[in-house]
Amino acid sequence: MEHVQYYGVEYLKVHPKNNEYFDDIAGKEYEQFKNSIQNEGVITPLIVSPDMTIISGHQRLKACMELGKQRVPIIIRHEIQSEDDKLLALLAANFGRQKNDDKKQRLVATEYAKLRGNKSGRPRKDSQIEKLSQEEIASELGISIAE
Repeated sequence: MEHVQYYGVEYLKVHPKNNEYFDDIAGKEYEQFKNSIQNEGVITPLIVSPDMTIISGHQRLKACMELGKQRVPIIIRHEIQSEDDKLLALLAANFGRQKNDDKKQRLVATEYAKLRGNKSGRPRKDSQIEKLSQEEIASELGISIAE
């Protein structure tokens, strides 16, 4: 069972590659998003690794900080340990976001496949990430492979 906790925003770290792969919400859409948090609070907790790196929730954190909120709900995923684990979880949690442009979506899919791919090949010695086939990767990302 996942346990929701409340942490001070100052303890949370933005994933260093988040902006490389994902666009921020902007303009009217962002203002509506921020107003929703102002009026309803953060409904979906942020997902973080044990070292407080944000996996999912960068936009929620940004809005909360702009609104002056001191604490946010989080769920710590203890299985996310290595830098590869963090990147893989970031990509999987945020893939398919409507606000992302096509170029970044392709970059996300390519990086995810690089981290999870090559099931038939030799696993890297420094990685505990289970390797998958192209079909399994497509299934995890909710996309289809053209045949």
